[in-house]
Amino acid sequence: MIAKHNPLTLILPIKSQENFQELKRIFEEMQDDENNPVFTALNTIKTVHFARFVFLDTETDSPKLLVVTTYDGDEDEYFDDEESENSSDH
Repeated sequence: MIAKHNPLTLILPIKSQENFQELKRIFEEMQDDENNPVFTALNTIKTVHFARFVFLDTETDSPKLLVVTTYDGDEDEYFDDEESENSSDH
């Protein structure tokens, strides 16, 4: 049986320019970290093919974070995997 691939696209508002700058700094630091928590989570969650994070409207008072992923299976399984991964971090 061929797995069904599903897209998920989120556009998340960032509260302020200050929050955007801090989030951007965190993402930049993670790029050079061999223990990058995003890569670790994506490698643990077997249903995710990839995830892309893009900042939008960065020169405005309303910056946003675009999250684009593709995953296998149905959305319940995907969100269960996400929830399990997030709860194991705490």
